[in-house]
Amino acid sequence: MLVNGTYPKLGKWRVATNVIFVRKHRDRFVTDYPEGVHHIVSLKELFPIAAEVLEKNENLLLILDEAQNFLLGEHNGTPTVTSMKTFMGIIRKFNIAVWLLSPVTKNMGPAFRNFIDDPDSPGNVSVLWDRHEDFARRIIREHNLNLDTRDIIFMKYSALERAEATIIPKLSWTTPPDRLKEGEFCYDHKASAEFSVGDGFDFKAFISATGNVSSFEMVDAIRSFYRDMKETGEEESKGFEETLLAVASRIKSMGLTDESISRAFGIPVTTLRRKAEDYGLPWAVNKLETNLDRYKRIETGADP
Repeated sequence: MLVNGTYPKLGKWRVATNVIFVRKHRDRFVTDYPEGVHHIVSLKELFPIAAEVLEKNENLLLILDEAQNFLLGEHNGTPTVTSMKTFMGIIRKFNIAVWLLSPVTKNMGPAFRNFIDDPDSPGNVSVLWDRHEDFARRIIREHNLNLDTRDIIFMKYSALERAEATIIPKLSWTTPPDRLKEGEFCYDHKASAEFSVGDGFDFKAFISATGNVSSFEMVDAIRSFYRDMKETGEEESKGFEETLLAVASRIKSMGLTDESISRAFGIPVTTLRRKAEDYGLPWAVNKLETNLDRYKRIETGADP
Protein backbone atom coordinates (compact mmCIF):
# COMPACT_ATOMS: atom_id res chain seq x y z
CA MET A 1 0.00 0.00 0.00
CA LEU A 2 2.92 2.35 0.66
CA VAL A 3 4.50 1.55 -2.70
CA ASN A 4 1.20 1.96 -4.52
CA GLY A 5 0.65 5.42 -3.00
CA THR A 6 -2.32 4.59 -0.80
CA TYR A 7 -1.07 7.10 1.78
CA PRO A 8 0.13 10.15 -0.19
CA LYS A 9 0.75 12.19 2.97
CA LEU A 10 3.49 9.74 3.90
CA GLY A 11 5.40 10.50 0.69
CA LYS A 12 6.60 8.14 -2.01
CA TRP A 13 7.99 4.77 -0.95
CA ARG A 14 10.01 1.95 -2.42
CA VAL A 15 10.82 -1.44 -0.93
CA ALA A 16 14.16 -3.24 -0.71
CA THR A 17 13.79 -6.82 0.49
CA ASN A 18 15.35 -10.28 0.61
CA VAL A 19 11.87 -11.73 0.05
CA ILE A 20 11.48 -13.49 -3.30
CA PHE A 21 8.49 -12.49 -5.42
CA VAL A 22 6.90 -14.40 -8.29
CA ARG A 23 4.62 -13.33 -11.12
CA LYS A 24 1.97 -15.45 -12.81
CA HIS A 25 2.85 -15.97 -16.49
CA ARG A 26 0.52 -18.33 -18.30
CA ASP A 27 0.76 -21.72 -16.60
CA ARG A 28 3.88 -21.00 -14.53
CA PHE A 29 5.39 -18.65 -11.96
CA VAL A 30 8.47 -16.61 -12.83
CA THR A 31 10.73 -14.76 -10.40
CA ASP A 32 10.00 -11.07 -10.83
CA TYR A 33 9.29 -8.03 -8.71
CA PRO A 34 6.58 -5.36 -8.74
CA GLU A 35 7.50 -1.83 -9.73
CA GLY A 36 9.12 -0.08 -6.79
CA VAL A 37 10.40 -3.32 -5.22
CA HIS A 38 14.14 -4.13 -5.26
CA HIS A 39 15.46 -7.57 -4.35
CA ILE A 40 18.68 -7.47 -2.33
CA VAL A 41 20.59 -9.93 -0.14
CA SER A 42 23.20 -7.63 1.41
CA LEU A 43 23.88 -4.20 2.89
CA LYS A 44 26.27 -3.72 -0.01
CA GLU A 45 23.33 -3.68 -2.43
CA LEU A 46 21.19 -1.43 -0.24
CA PHE A 47 22.96 1.92 -0.29
CA PRO A 48 23.07 2.60 -4.05
CA ILE A 49 19.27 2.27 -3.94
CA ALA A 50 19.21 4.54 -0.88
CA ALA A 51 21.20 7.17 -2.77
CA GLU A 52 18.61 7.21 -5.56
CA VAL A 53 15.81 7.41 -3.00
CA LEU A 54 17.46 10.34 -1.21
CA GLU A 55 18.10 12.13 -4.50
CA LYS A 56 14.39 11.94 -5.36
CA ASN A 57 13.28 12.81 -1.82
CA GLU A 58 11.57 9.44 -1.46
CA ASN A 59 11.54 6.85 1.35
CA LEU A 60 12.82 3.29 1.45
CA LEU A 61 11.31 0.41 3.42
CA LEU A 62 13.80 -2.41 4.07
CA ILE A 63 11.95 -5.69 4.74
CA LEU A 64 14.15 -8.56 5.90
CA ASP A 65 12.55 -11.97 6.21
CA GLU A 66 13.81 -14.80 8.44
CA ALA A 67 15.78 -12.29 10.47
CA GLN A 68 16.53 -14.91 13.13
CA ASN A 69 18.85 -16.65 10.66
CA PHE A 70 21.36 -13.79 10.49
CA LEU A 71 20.65 -11.80 13.67
CA LEU A 72 20.91 -14.61 16.23
CA GLY A 73 22.04 -13.49 19.66
CA GLU A 74 24.71 -16.19 19.70
CA HIS A 75 26.21 -14.65 16.54
CA ASN A 76 26.70 -11.35 18.33
CA GLY A 77 30.25 -10.79 17.07
CA THR A 78 29.73 -11.66 13.40
CA PRO A 79 30.17 -8.93 10.76
CA THR A 80 26.47 -9.02 9.83
CA VAL A 81 25.21 -8.60 13.40
CA THR A 82 27.79 -5.93 14.25
CA SER A 83 27.06 -3.97 11.08
CA MET A 84 23.28 -4.26 11.48
CA LYS A 85 23.50 -2.93 15.05
CA THR A 86 25.26 0.18 13.78
CA PHE A 87 22.94 0.47 10.79
CA MET A 88 19.76 0.32 12.89
CA GLY A 89 20.92 3.36 14.82
CA ILE A 90 21.37 5.55 11.72
CA ILE A 91 18.57 4.49 9.36
CA ARG A 92 16.87 7.90 9.50
CA LYS A 93 19.77 9.66 7.80
CA PHE A 94 19.13 7.46 4.74
CA ASN A 95 15.30 7.84 4.75
CA ILE A 96 15.05 4.13 5.55
CA ALA A 97 12.54 2.28 7.72
CA VAL A 98 13.27 -1.35 8.65
CA TRP A 99 10.88 -4.26 9.15
CA LEU A 100 12.38 -7.45 10.57
CA LEU A 101 10.23 -10.54 10.03
CA SER A 102 10.76 -13.61 12.19
CA PRO A 103 8.73 -16.45 13.68
CA VAL A 104 10.99 -16.53 16.77
CA THR A 105 12.09 -13.12 18.03
CA LYS A 106 13.46 -14.52 21.31
CA ASN A 107 16.47 -15.95 19.46
CA MET A 108 17.47 -12.52 18.19
CA GLY A 109 19.77 -10.19 20.09
CA PRO A 110 18.30 -7.44 22.34
CA ALA A 111 19.24 -4.74 19.81
CA PHE A 112 16.78 -6.26 17.33
CA ARG A 113 13.91 -7.40 19.57
CA ASN A 114 13.73 -4.90 22.46
CA PHE A 115 11.99 -1.52 22.45
CA ILE A 116 13.93 1.72 22.60
CA ASP A 117 12.35 2.43 25.98
CA ASP A 118 13.00 -1.03 27.47
CA PRO A 119 13.98 -0.30 31.09
CA ASP A 120 16.46 -3.20 31.33
CA SER A 121 18.03 -3.68 27.91
CA PRO A 122 17.08 -1.00 25.35
CA GLY A 123 17.07 -1.99 21.69
CA ASN A 124 16.06 -0.37 18.41
CA VAL A 125 12.42 -1.47 18.12
CA SER A 126 9.78 1.26 17.88
CA VAL A 127 6.81 -0.92 16.82
CA LEU A 128 6.18 -4.62 17.42
CA TRP A 129 3.63 -6.61 15.44
CA ASP A 130 2.82 -10.05 16.79
CA ARG A 131 0.37 -12.89 16.20
CA HIS A 132 -1.59 -14.64 18.95
CA GLU A 133 -4.05 -17.04 17.36
CA ASP A 134 -5.83 -17.93 20.62
CA PHE A 135 -6.48 -14.28 21.46
CA ALA A 136 -7.49 -13.55 17.87
CA ARG A 137 -9.92 -16.47 17.88
CA ARG A 138 -11.49 -15.17 21.09
CA ILE A 139 -11.93 -11.68 19.60
CA ILE A 140 -13.52 -13.11 16.46
CA ARG A 141 -15.91 -15.24 18.48
CA GLU A 142 -16.89 -12.49 20.94
CA HIS A 143 -17.56 -9.91 18.22
CA ASN A 144 -18.92 -12.35 15.62
CA LEU A 145 -16.37 -11.21 13.03
CA ASN A 146 -16.06 -12.78 9.59
CA LEU A 147 -12.26 -12.94 9.77
CA ASP A 148 -9.42 -15.42 9.79
CA THR A 149 -7.23 -15.46 12.89
CA ARG A 150 -4.28 -14.35 10.75
CA ASP A 151 -6.13 -11.14 9.86
CA ILE A 152 -5.71 -9.85 13.42
CA ILE A 153 -2.33 -8.48 14.49
CA PHE A 154 -1.40 -7.35 18.00
CA MET A 155 0.60 -4.12 17.97
CA LYS A 156 2.76 -2.48 20.62
CA TYR A 157 4.38 0.96 20.44
CA SER A 158 6.31 0.78 23.71
CA ALA A 159 7.75 -1.67 26.20
CA LEU A 160 5.56 0.03 28.79
CA GLU A 161 2.23 -0.31 26.96
CA ARG A 162 -0.17 -3.17 26.33
CA ALA A 163 -0.55 -4.68 22.87
CA GLU A 164 -3.65 -3.65 20.93
CA ALA A 165 -5.48 -5.80 18.39
CA THR A 166 -5.83 -4.39 14.89
CA ILE A 167 -7.04 -5.80 11.59
CA ILE A 168 -4.54 -6.10 8.74
CA PRO A 169 -6.40 -6.85 5.48
CA LYS A 170 -5.22 -9.39 2.95
CA LEU A 171 -3.78 -7.52 -0.03
CA SER A 172 -2.70 -8.50 -3.51
CA TRP A 173 0.93 -9.41 -2.72
CA THR A 174 -0.15 -11.83 0.02
CA THR A 175 -2.31 -13.84 -2.37
CA PRO A 176 -1.37 -17.57 -2.58
CA PRO A 177 0.37 -18.33 -5.91
CA ASP A 178 -2.37 -20.70 -7.06
CA ARG A 179 -4.91 -17.85 -6.87
CA LEU A 180 -2.90 -15.33 -8.89
CA LYS A 181 -4.31 -13.94 -12.11
CA GLU A 182 -2.17 -13.41 -15.20
CA GLY A 183 0.50 -10.79 -14.53
CA GLU A 184 -0.14 -10.54 -10.76
CA PHE A 185 2.62 -10.75 -8.13
CA CYS A 186 2.93 -12.40 -4.74
CA TYR A 187 5.77 -13.22 -2.39
CA ASP A 188 7.06 -16.79 -2.23
CA HIS A 189 6.57 -17.75 1.42
CA LYS A 190 8.27 -21.14 0.87
CA ALA A 191 11.53 -19.70 -0.47
CA SER A 192 14.44 -19.19 1.91
CA ALA A 193 15.70 -15.67 2.55
CA GLU A 194 19.27 -14.68 3.38
CA PHE A 195 21.09 -11.46 4.18
CA SER A 196 24.68 -10.43 4.90
CA VAL A 197 27.05 -7.48 4.76
CA GLY A 198 28.15 -8.46 1.25
CA ASP A 199 31.44 -9.65 -0.21
CA GLY A 200 34.17 -7.01 -0.24
CA PHE A 201 31.99 -4.39 1.46
CA ASP A 202 33.74 -2.54 4.30
CA PHE A 203 30.72 -1.28 6.21
CA LYS A 204 32.89 0.45 8.82
CA ALA A 205 34.63 2.40 6.06
CA PHE A 206 31.26 3.26 4.51
CA ILE A 207 29.98 4.67 7.82
CA SER A 208 33.17 6.68 8.15
CA ALA A 209 32.78 8.05 4.62
CA THR A 210 29.14 9.07 5.13
CA GLY A 211 29.17 9.92 8.82
CA ASN A 212 30.71 13.36 8.69
CA VAL A 213 28.79 14.97 5.82
CA SER A 214 25.62 17.05 5.74
CA SER A 215 22.35 15.56 4.59
CA PHE A 216 22.62 17.68 1.44
CA GLU A 217 25.89 15.95 0.51
CA MET A 218 24.87 12.41 1.43
CA VAL A 219 24.01 11.26 -2.11
CA ASP A 220 27.41 12.36 -3.44
CA ALA A 221 29.16 10.75 -0.46
CA ILE A 222 27.47 7.39 -1.06
CA ARG A 223 28.19 7.37 -4.77
CA SER A 224 31.78 8.51 -4.26
CA PHE A 225 32.37 5.65 -1.81
CA TYR A 226 31.01 3.08 -4.25
CA ARG A 227 33.04 4.47 -7.15
CA ASP A 228 36.24 4.20 -5.12
CA MET A 229 35.29 0.74 -3.87
CA LYS A 230 34.73 -0.55 -7.39
CA GLU A 231 38.03 0.90 -8.52
CA THR A 232 40.08 -0.59 -5.67
CA GLY A 233 38.43 -3.78 -4.46
CA GLU A 234 36.17 -5.46 -6.99
CA GLU A 235 38.02 -5.70 -10.26
CA GLU A 236 37.85 -9.48 -10.65
CA SER A 237 34.20 -9.89 -9.67
CA LYS A 238 33.30 -6.76 -11.60
CA GLY A 239 34.98 -8.14 -14.72
CA PHE A 240 32.85 -11.29 -14.70
CA GLU A 241 29.63 -9.49 -13.78
CA GLU A 242 30.19 -6.72 -16.30
CA THR A 243 30.87 -9.27 -19.04
CA LEU A 244 27.68 -11.12 -18.13
CA LEU A 245 25.65 -7.91 -18.16
CA ALA A 246 27.24 -6.80 -21.44
CA VAL A 247 26.10 -10.06 -23.06
CA ALA A 248 22.59 -9.61 -21.59
CA SER A 249 22.50 -6.01 -22.87
CA ARG A 250 23.54 -7.13 -26.34
CA ILE A 251 20.87 -9.84 -26.42
CA LYS A 252 18.31 -7.30 -25.24
CA SER A 253 19.22 -4.98 -28.12
CA MET A 254 18.48 -7.84 -30.54
CA GLY A 255 14.87 -7.92 -29.38
CA LEU A 256 14.74 -10.64 -26.72
CA THR A 257 12.23 -9.98 -23.95
CA ASP A 258 13.34 -9.12 -20.43
CA GLU A 259 11.62 -12.23 -19.13
CA SER A 260 13.47 -14.53 -21.52
CA ILE A 261 16.82 -12.97 -20.63
CA SER A 262 15.99 -13.30 -16.95
CA ARG A 263 15.32 -17.01 -17.37
CA ALA A 264 18.40 -17.65 -19.44
CA PHE A 265 20.74 -15.93 -16.96
CA GLY A 266 18.91 -16.86 -13.77
CA ILE A 267 18.76 -13.20 -12.68
CA PRO A 268 15.55 -11.35 -11.76
CA VAL A 269 14.36 -8.81 -14.34
CA THR A 270 14.62 -5.86 -11.97
CA THR A 271 18.18 -6.83 -11.05
CA LEU A 272 19.17 -7.10 -14.72
CA ARG A 273 17.89 -3.60 -15.43
CA ARG A 274 19.48 -2.05 -12.34
CA LYS A 275 22.84 -3.76 -12.87
CA ALA A 276 22.92 -2.76 -16.53
CA GLU A 277 22.33 0.84 -15.47
CA ASP A 278 25.09 0.57 -12.84
CA TYR A 279 27.57 -0.40 -15.54
CA GLY A 280 26.32 2.21 -17.99
CA LEU A 281 25.08 -0.45 -20.41
CA PRO A 282 22.10 0.21 -22.68
CA TRP A 283 18.90 -1.67 -21.95
CA ALA A 284 16.97 -0.88 -25.09
CA VAL A 285 13.25 -1.50 -25.31
CA ASN A 286 11.83 -1.87 -28.79
CA LYS A 287 8.56 -2.90 -30.39
CA LEU A 288 9.36 -6.58 -29.89
CA GLU A 289 9.27 -6.10 -26.11
CA THR A 290 5.66 -7.25 -25.83
CA ASN A 291 6.04 -10.23 -28.14
CA LEU A 292 6.37 -13.05 -25.60
CA ASP A 293 6.25 -15.85 -28.15
CA ARG A 294 8.80 -14.73 -30.73
CA TYR A 295 11.76 -16.09 -28.79
CA LYS A 296 10.01 -18.72 -26.75
CA ARG A 297 12.11 -21.49 -28.30
CA ILE A 298 15.23 -20.40 -26.40
CA GLU A 299 13.65 -19.90 -22.97
CA THR A 300 15.01 -22.22 -20.32
CA GLY A 301 12.52 -25.00 -19.72
CA ALA A 302 10.05 -23.66 -22.28
CA ASP A 303 7.67 -26.05 -23.97
CA PRO A 304 8.66 -26.93 -27.58
